[in-house]
Amino acid sequence: DELYKESSKRHIPLAPVSGFDAVLRNKQLRSRDYWVDVDHPELKSKIRYPGPFLKFSETPMTIRHRAPLIGEHNEDVYLGELGMSKRELVMLKEGGVI
Repeated sequence: DELYKESSKRHIPLAPVSGFDAVLRNKQLRSRDYWVDVDHPELKSKIRYPGPFLKFSETPMTIRHRAPLIGEHNEDVYLGELGMSKRELVMLKEGGVI
């Protein structure tokens, strides 16, 4: 903390590398209401997510939905984006690749 404060005074670009607990307790992030609780219906609870990285008074950014579940968009990606066949997707699943 002392090194960070001194580097700021001297205009030296230095920042701490914080663990997750320290980031959750960060006064600046808390004062900006950075953390957002998002509904996660599959878990029947809410999960705390990082909020928008910018705050605009006229056009606020929001978190609209939870992060995708593991494999949730596999068909969209493998079949749609990559052009694989349904059979190839099944083979990847059966082979433990995905």
